[in-house]
Amino acid sequence: MGSYSCWRCIGFSLTFVEEIAPNPIPWTLFLLGSSWVMFITTIVLELYAITTSQRAVNREIELLDSDYNQYLKSISKNTSTTYRPVIERPKNELAVCTIKLNSWSLRSLTIAIVLLCSFSIFNLLKNDGRKLTMSKDGKPVHSVNLPEVDYSNSYVPPSYVAPPPPPPTEPSKPPQDSGSGTGISGSGDKK
Repeated sequence: MGSYSCWRCIGFSLTFVEEIAPNPIPWTLFLLGSSWVMFITTIVLELYAITTSQRAVNREIELLDSDYNQYLKSISKNTSTTYRPVIERPKNELAVCTIKLNSWSLRSLTIAIVLLCSFSIFNLLKNDGRKLTMSKDGKPVHSVNLPEVDYSNSYVPPSYVAPPPPPPTEPSKPPQDSGSGTGISGSGDKK
């Protein structure tokens, strides 16, 4: 689940750079690059955590089988039904490793999101012809100062436009054949 969100965040950052901030502040590129590295680190850690968790499950099955076999051996030696032996079992190191990988992945994802948000905020607030103003709703509104353009020497299309053609009329009906013996008949053959 987290790897999909990482790819979406990388896609968001690419779209942000392309559409909203095509000329980012140079020092903020370090934030963007660092966030991408952290997103990719998150993906790699999650892949390792998935692999390790599969191995941890297999190891846990082996440990439980071993515990059950020891239990069966202990009750066969002791005929008392009230006796329940306490079996000390080894720790599943792979489960511990999976927990550590997941926690590091979460930390990496958090750092990546903070870096990406910082990059976005710094470049949204950059003043490159855009003025950040607040609307009556309290939402930021970007107004762009466009340069004045002189249209006096530009092409102006002619003002005369031809009227549209008249609507089509219904076609006239062909005369009906009264069977005058022209030889065209749809009902039978001449013999």
